[in-house]
Amino acid sequence: MKKRLPGNLNVSFEGIDSNELLFELDSYGICASGGSACSSGDNNPSHVLTAIRFASSIV
Repeated sequence: MKKRLPGNLNVSFEGIDSNELLFELDSYGICASGGSACSSGDNNPSHVLTAIRFASSIV
């Protein structure tokens, strides 16, 4: 079993706008975030996702 942070889930959906998804989830009472707390309010691509060459256009 790989070590991981309990209660943390990372998922991505190609071609889905994260703001629209978050709005829809919120309407069902589901709390979610489109990014990490340390990059809150920053529109630049995550330095971590950039470092692993993740497609920043869908983040």
